[in-house]
Amino acid sequence: MPFAFVMLLIAGRRRFPLSNVSYLLIMVWLTLHTVAAHYTYANVPAGLWLDQWFGFERNHFDRIVHFSFGLLLTWPLAEVFHRRCGIGRRLLPFMAIITVLGLSAFWEMIEAWASQLSHPAFEQLLIGHQGDIWDAQRDMAAAFYGSLLCIVILAAAGKLRDPNGHRSAPQSFPSDIDPPTIVEANGGRA
Repeated sequence: MPFAFVMLLIAGRRRFPLSNVSYLLIMVWLTLHTVAAHYTYANVPAGLWLDQWFGFERNHFDRIVHFSFGLLLTWPLAEVFHRRCGIGRRLLPFMAIITVLGLSAFWEMIEAWASQLSHPAFEQLLIGHQGDIWDAQRDMAAAFYGSLLCIVILAAAGKLRDPNGHRSAPQSFPSDIDPPTIVEANGGRA
């Protein structure tokens, strides 16, 4: 999964350019996902430490990765929506959150299909549900909360306001999609 995601980023780097901050956020999320893939979600040491400290009955590293999916990928999604689609003002936070929810739901469907097609012993290694029948819903909720927190942080930092103080797309996004002027639209004639 992380390898495929990196290949997708490389293939789309010209069509969907991202800021260094976005690439850093994506790298952090991919690192968490890679750690989980290495140990399996049920056996990640950081999650086992949390279990001991807080007395949890399951390894919650799975939820941490889903929360970080929303928290860390909302900003890059907002960048793509602003730069490529021209979405701004009030719709940008909504579109980023809705996309995180949709991608999270799609991932949970892939997990469900994988669990149906795999041997039960392999299912426990592959899927992080650890006996929780509400795992898919809780994972999607974690992604939603992470995405919502990202939007709240951006709003509090003033990143969702334009220079005039109006709510708009994040200020740090370079605007390469400015609408053409009347002269440009008429082929150079005023």
